[in-house]
Amino acid sequence: MFNSINEKYKNTTCRDCQVGHFAFKAVSYFTWMGEEMVVIPDFPAWVCDVCGLRIYDEYALTQLNFLLNPSAGRPIPQAHPWPLPGTPPENDLPDALEHKPHTGLG
Repeated sequence: MFNSINEKYKNTTCRDCQVGHFAFKAVSYFTWMGEEMVVIPDFPAWVCDVCGLRIYDEYALTQLNFLLNPSAGRPIPQAHPWPLPGTPPENDLPDALEHKPHTGLG
């Protein structure tokens, strides 16, 4: 899990306290899901050694949001904006999508 952490905060001064420096740590991440509090242990983050500001790993947050998404694991309905192969084309395209050659006559 920790191989995704970026190095952009290494040897960086804290943007809040302007004194501390960030160190990579595994911390507990807290979030709400509806009325339920969710606690994720060992979450990758950069933590300021003076004020404690936490900057969580963006990739880990993306993965967590995907896992906590209520529709995760459900099939995605397939919408076909164009006819499928083997089906006769229908001429029901909106005018904006139809190609009209330019004649140059006004």
